[in-house]
Amino acid sequence: MKWLKRALIGLAVLAGVLVAVALVLPLFISVDDYLPRIEKAASDKLKDPVKIGKIRISGLPVPHVVIEGVTVGKTEDLKVGKVTVTPELTSLFSPTKVIRSIEIGSLVLTQKALDKIPLWSKTEGKPDDPPAVRIRSIRLDDAVVKLDKVTFGPFDARVRLDEKGQPEEASMTTHDGKLKAVVTPEKGNYAISAHAKAWKVPLGPPIVFDELDIKGVASLTNATFSQISARLYGGTAVGKATVSWQKGLQLKGAFDVAQLGLKDLVPILSPGARVAGRLNAKPVFSST
Repeated sequence: MKWLKRALIGLAVLAGVLVAVALVLPLFISVDDYLPRIEKAASDKLKDPVKIGKIRISGLPVPHVVIEGVTVGKTEDLKVGKVTVTPELTSLFSPTKVIRSIEIGSLVLTQKALDKIPLWSKTEGKPDDPPAVRIRSIRLDDAVVKLDKVTFGPFDARVRLDEKGQPEEASMTTHDGKLKAVVTPEKGNYAISAHAKAWKVPLGPPIVFDELDIKGVASLTNATFSQISARLYGGTAVGKATVSWQKGLQLKGAFDVAQLGLKDLVPILSPGARVAGRLNAKPVFSST
């Protein structure tokens, strides 16, 4: 949840910087002539080198800006194939420029980029000052997140934001359709609802869930999953779990396991081991 929150904020800041600069350019001047200035403005804002392949402005079907070939960081920590930004024209002369939608294609987000997003998302000015840019919706297509030891995706995501720029709802679906998740605000935190089918866990042992349903609440430092229900290896598992990441990744939980087939599961957990039969148990676990 933390990386999702950071990713959304970072993408909004990056797009906002690029758009705020591009929108003030006269439409009758080739935008490519201003690429060095735009790159410098974005680099100064993010405190990291920004490179842009091409920018063009189009008036059909509605006025919008297309930014292609964006990279951020000396080692290309963040890469975007194409960003399409559609502004609210009536806001161009207002203190806060309103972006109707941002469509981001072929995003690659690395662990280094996730670590830098708190720096990228720092705002300048007084807290009561109106924001320079407000975004109504963000659309991700063909996105990939590359962590240190695992790659997640490709997936598509949709985010709707409120008047304060906070997510009203975010949804994510992997391209293979095996995992779907919805995140909505709930009393200062975020309610999470996820469903998976024939899904392999991206971290740890490659356990495959025939079906998995999860409901819980997450903050910026931890997540509590109060309802976890799964069918796997001919059996079922029902329980609860908490995950925290403020001081390293910590996982705790308790499950009620019934009729879990051991023949295929044990070799995944302990390569070379062979055990047959079915397991009924109530395991309690805690790991860091």
